[in-house]
Amino acid sequence: MFEHRSYRAVWSKLTAALTPLALVRPAVSSLTRARRRVGAAPLRRLFETLAGPVARPGQAGSFYRGLRTVAVDGTLLHTPDDETLTWRYPKQAGEGLEFGYPLLRLLTLVECGTRALIAAAFGPESEGELPYAKRLLAALDQTMLLLADAAFDGNEFLDAVHQSGARFLVRSGARRVPTPACRAESLMGEGVVGAAAARAAVGRGPAELRVRPWHKGCLVPWARSGSGRCEGQCTA
Repeated sequence: MFEHRSYRAVWSKLTAALTPLALVRPAVSSLTRARRRVGAAPLRRLFETLAGPVARPGQAGSFYRGLRTVAVDGTLLHTPDDETLTWRYPKQAGEGLEFGYPLLRLLTLVECGTRALIAAAFGPESEGELPYAKRLLAALDQTMLLLADAAFDGNEFLDAVHQSGARFLVRSGARRVPTPACRAESLMGEGVVGAAAARAAVGRGPAELRVRPWHKGCLVPWARSGSGRCEGQCTA
C-alpha cells in the first residue's frame, strides 16, 4: 500500500482525517527508526490475515472441472547492498570479486484468474526453487489443481503435493523418462486393441492410461512418430 510514496507522504495520507488533533509531524528518520523497532512481525501478520483465494465458486478463469486452479512460480529480487542484509543474502561472487546486488529468491502460490496471493516463501537465492516451494504446500487442499512449470517436476515435491490432497498438472522436464512396466506389443491382441490399460511406473507408483481402440500394427508406429494420429490403416 502506497509503495511508491515516501514515509512522510504515507504519514500525511494516514493522518489526513486527524487534522483537528494538531498532530506532530515526525521526521523521516524518526519514522525509519520506528519501523525498525517494530520489525517485520506486523507485516507478516497482515499478510497471513489477508492472503488466500478470493474467487467465487465457478468463477471463470479460476476453476477447472470444479477444482480451484492455483499456480506456483518463483522470481529473484534485488535487496539493498547493506551489511545488515548481505550476511543473509550474499552478493554474486567471481574469482575473488563480488559484484551486483544481493539477490532474494521469492516463491509464491497464487490463485489463477484473480492473481490473489495464497502463500509466499523467500530466502537466499543460493537455494533452488523446490525447497521454498515445499514450504507452500500447507496452503494446498483437495479442492485445488496446482499448475507449475518443469522446474517443479521432482518426485518428492509431486508426492508431497499428492499427499496434500491437491491435484497437479506440471510440465515435464526433458530428463523425465518414465519406466515402462510392459511393452506396447504385449497389449495387442488379434485385430483391434480394445481400450487396453497401459501401465508405466511414473514417479513413486504406477499410473494407468486408458488407450482408445487401435488396429494391430498401428500403436507402435504412432508412439514412435509422436504425430498424435494413426500412421497406419485406421483413421483414429
